[in-house]
Amino acid sequence: MRRAVKASAAGLMAIVIGVTGCSSKHDPKPAEYTNVTQPRQIGEHVFVTGPQVHRDMKAAPDTSAKSPQMPLTRPLAPVQHLTPDGPLKAPVKLEFKLDQAVPAGSMVVMATAESPTGPWTLTESQLSPDRKSAFVEAPHLSWWVPLVVDLQALVKAINDDFYGGLSGNLTTQADEPECQDKKKADEGFSISSEGKIALMWCFGMQDGKRVLKVVNRMRYPLQLDRSGLGDPIRKGFVLEFQQLARIGSGEQTIIFPFEEIVFPADLKPAQNGKLHAEFSGWAFTFAQLETTATLLLNIASRGKASAMEKGLTVSRYTEIAAKVNELLMIPDCLAAANPKDFNAGKLIGACFKDEWIKEAFGWKSYLLVPLMTFGPLLEFLRSSFNAVFDIMNGRAKYQITLRREESLDLRGFVGQWEFNCPLVATPRFLTIRTNGTADWVDGEALWRLRLYRTGSELYGKVVSQVNGIDRIGFVVHVVKQGPDVVELAAEGLYDLFYRPQSQAWRDAGASC
Repeated sequence: MRRAVKASAAGLMAIVIGVTGCSSKHDPKPAEYTNVTQPRQIGEHVFVTGPQVHRDMKAAPDTSAKSPQMPLTRPLAPVQHLTPDGPLKAPVKLEFKLDQAVPAGSMVVMATAESPTGPWTLTESQLSPDRKSAFVEAPHLSWWVPLVVDLQALVKAINDDFYGGLSGNLTTQADEPECQDKKKADEGFSISSEGKIALMWCFGMQDGKRVLKVVNRMRYPLQLDRSGLGDPIRKGFVLEFQQLARIGSGEQTIIFPFEEIVFPADLKPAQNGKLHAEFSGWAFTFAQLETTATLLLNIASRGKASAMEKGLTVSRYTEIAAKVNELLMIPDCLAAANPKDFNAGKLIGACFKDEWIKEAFGWKSYLLVPLMTFGPLLEFLRSSFNAVFDIMNGRAKYQITLRREESLDLRGFVGQWEFNCPLVATPRFLTIRTNGTADWVDGEALWRLRLYRTGSELYGKVVSQVNGIDRIGFVVHVVKQGPDVVELAAEGLYDLFYRPQSQAWRDAGASC
């Protein structure tokens, strides 16, 4: 009996051992992906959660990797190489422990690259309540690093550059307009201008008709109000952008930087034509859209915090105009841009929405969207436009005035007349032209007269001058006193001019 029992025990042990041995040889491998609901540490600074986390996922600092070089940013942890490289079966949530808490007024973005040397792209991240960890959703494993963006410093840099640009770079290197047959166009016309630097212009002939060509020299659009001139003919890039080209109707036209516009100017006799440029209305609205679009383009394209780019070029402005055109295709933006009901905060909120920025700038929008929703930056944009208006409004005003003279009977008046008195050393001349204009010269002073008749009497009104006493608007009576004598008479003024070398001229010199 004992043997049997022993044999049975031995047999039982053999069975147990056999079963155990068999089980260890055929046990299946752990699943490749597992559901991780609590943060699992995969490296010194990195944790992961997700429904399908790879079993071999690891994170290790890569000292050979070069962190992204972006202005006003710095890494908050070492560059981590997450393996195995490549796309995941499903996105996972990564947590990066930061070297320090992120200061208020700053944000964190995650930079990722497929190699340790880049190129790097940005993706958005979220901060933990204590601001010591950054979370990101990762669809792939590669090189990752958290970056802190100093928004306060960025706003300051934008502010400094913006006002620096305003003080010294109001104008562009625009091409001057070219006109043909200027002398022919001037016949019977008087033309004058008032203003500083806003416009370049010329008056000439085109296809047998008179035209006024103007070019905007300023960095910003200007609003042109016209009277007496024909509908504008645009030249250049704005025609490519339908939304920009259609703004401004009736007697108002928007002229953009570098743009040339041609206005038909075949006036009728005694008709006036006027073109007035000002930084107002739609032009002011466009300036705000352009400034913000420029700011975003500069940051997105080079990481440079600049609202006013020095040396603005046609190609660069065309890029900016394309973005503004996109904005104006947003119905809410177009409505908010209407100068009749203008509000800067409303404009920014309606035009620079998260969706548009993300669509227009792709992955770079993760840096731009927070900038546009960051309070101090919005306040900067709102307040800076007031400064733009104050600076631009004075320098941007410009006016061109044309007049086609009446058909005057100037027989006996046309030609050059000369004052003659040896006791007066300063030369004085009066030149009367067939087009109804006259030059009244006294030494270095010149007054341009526009002649007109009232009944049978001839008068001259001072319309422009060079040097001398201010006589703009001054009216003189032009009286023929004889075949070789013309008198200029007005209150407090009495001058006689003679045909040079005539007997009357010689008599005047001898008797004065």
